[in-house]
Amino acid sequence: MITLAKYLDEITGKGIPVSVFMELFFYFSFNSTQMALPLAILLSALMTYGNLGQHNELIAIKSSGISLVRIISPLFIGVSLIAVADFFFNDYVLPITNIKAYSLLYDMRQKKPDFDLREKVFYNGIPGYSIRVEEKDEDTQSLKKILIYDHSTEIGNTEVVYADSGSMTTILGGSYMQLDLFNGYRSAEEHETNKPYKGEYTRTKFSKSTTFFDLTSFAMERTPEKLFERNRKMLRINEMIPAMDSLVALNAEDIVKVPDQVSAHYKYGFIDTLDEGMEEIVLNKKNTDYEEKISLKAALNTARIIYSQLENRMDLVRSRERNFNRYGIEMLHNYTNAAACIVMFLIGAPLGVVIKKGGMGIPALITIAFFIFYYIISITGEKMTKNLSLDYITGTWMSNLVLVPFAIWFIYLAYKDAKVF
Repeated sequence: MITLAKYLDEITGKGIPVSVFMELFFYFSFNSTQMALPLAILLSALMTYGNLGQHNELIAIKSSGISLVRIISPLFIGVSLIAVADFFFNDYVLPITNIKAYSLLYDMRQKKPDFDLREKVFYNGIPGYSIRVEEKDEDTQSLKKILIYDHSTEIGNTEVVYADSGSMTTILGGSYMQLDLFNGYRSAEEHETNKPYKGEYTRTKFSKSTTFFDLTSFAMERTPEKLFERNRKMLRINEMIPAMDSLVALNAEDIVKVPDQVSAHYKYGFIDTLDEGMEEIVLNKKNTDYEEKISLKAALNTARIIYSQLENRMDLVRSRERNFNRYGIEMLHNYTNAAACIVMFLIGAPLGVVIKKGGMGIPALITIAFFIFYYIISITGEKMTKNLSLDYITGTWMSNLVLVPFAIWFIYLAYKDAKVF
């Protein structure tokens, strides 16, 4: 829903069937597992061990000589297997669903708005025509005082149709609109070839006239999914690495070209020997003020040209570096999300042992708090990486690294059978 909210105004009001929206929700639901799965593990661990503590089952287990490590280790192994499965899911399944989701979203955004003829407003949605109606009955689709400008010939409004009343219906599965007009007239201008200002003007009166409009342009066309395959969200890890290497190679090539690009603006020469008397002229000659101004102006213009070219070159280099970091973020997400499952379990399990509260009350509140904390750190790290303030490794792993001390502290409290406060 967060992703779709950004494009909500672009995909609504276009007559898109509910089934297409459901298909889009289905594809994006796979993408939500990246954030939902670690938090689901945190909540389930809190509830499981909180229930054991609330009903004194942990005390009974510990009194049997079973340590806390043995209590947690079976589920830790299970969560580790879930983390491995999550890694392969992110690497194999998500690229496929992302291609289908974003290609479908693109087609929904590009679709023309649904045919909507309103009262007292010119409608230009049908190519080559401009239609205006004074009154419209939504139930019977009957119209009053219809005015149609036909400029499909690209010469101008060569034909104008006016009718007192009419009705419209869609035929052939909505591909065409049949417009029946009653009691009106048609005015048309026929221009001669190469003589746009000469021609015939005709005016025809009719009691009934039927016109068909092609509505196929309102249908949603599907774009081939192959056009989206090179986007970083649609690539696997082994496909991202070559793309990142190519960006590094292009930047290195541009940086090597900088000295040659700068030196091309300098004009200088070498004198091997000086004739007799020439040395004194070269060393002691003083330019006039006018010549100095000309020289300084030329040098300043040259410096500005070099500075502008270097700025453009550095903008291109920085743009590639940002793309490099974005590729790195997408690649490391597969690892960090899997690691987050383990970190969240190591927070939730000992914290459930400490608070000894099950159900959906306190565990849900704690999970929401950790979700906000984890989400803010993740977004902050990614933004700093995209702004080149951090390298992509530190920025992507930041959220997990910040939560690890919490996990160690809660494990220590659970091992000592202490309380949080």
